[in-house]
Amino acid sequence: FMTFQRTKVWKNSETLWTDTIKHFPDAPVPRTNRANYLISTSAGDKDKAKQDEMLQMALEDCNVALKANANHAKGYENRQNIYLRLNKDSLALADANSLIRLEPRNRLGYYTKGSVYQRFNMPDSALVSFNKCLEISPNTDFALNNRGSILFNNYQKYNEALADFNRAIQINPSGDYYLNRSYCYYRLGQIDKAKADVSVALQKNIAVPENYRQLLNLYFIEFPKRLHILHLVGDLLSLPSMRRCGHSQYY
Repeated sequence: FMTFQRTKVWKNSETLWTDTIKHFPDAPVPRTNRANYLISTSAGDKDKAKQDEMLQMALEDCNVALKANANHAKGYENRQNIYLRLNKDSLALADANSLIRLEPRNRLGYYTKGSVYQRFNMPDSALVSFNKCLEISPNTDFALNNRGSILFNNYQKYNEALADFNRAIQINPSGDYYLNRSYCYYRLGQIDKAKADVSVALQKNIAVPENYRQLLNLYFIEFPKRLHILHLVGDLLSLPSMRRCGHSQYY
């Protein structure tokens, strides 16, 4: 009978966890589970106001969960992601450190640290954190993308950046990763490959800077000096969002 009652409210994860929260308002698990759903859903919504509304609700859920249990790792994991999305980088870094203290092998704590250091223009520290994330979980495509972005932007190590973008594409053929790899191919003088990757990026509905489109046909146009490192957010399981060189992805 209880299972039947739960099924009646299970239209999606939000309705299920909202119903559970009505009965157990301070329980950390349903709060962080609903937050996780809201973070994921907000990443796919093009309406900025709706995104912000969902993120604020998710933030409140995480705050309630962590007030009830200050050692609830999932609360920090979700909240650091929200803070990245809201550009509250110092708060994201603090939560990442708390998460690593509780779960020293949590890849996302190191990923968030790397993303914050990347935003703070501290490439050496960012690289250390992304390396640690990838040591723990070598197939974390968004960490490979961000590390490749640092290697490109800050160290001009184009071959090493190319290797990271190649691996990221093997794991998750995101259009943003193709655009980043195109920039590497261009710097390495492999223009045909650069064009081919831009074509794939466009097919995947990725916006390609107009000056770069021109550059691939009119080589005297100035090349953009930096890639745009994407700062990703979204559901940890669906792996959305820091993609382009220059932004940080959200997970």
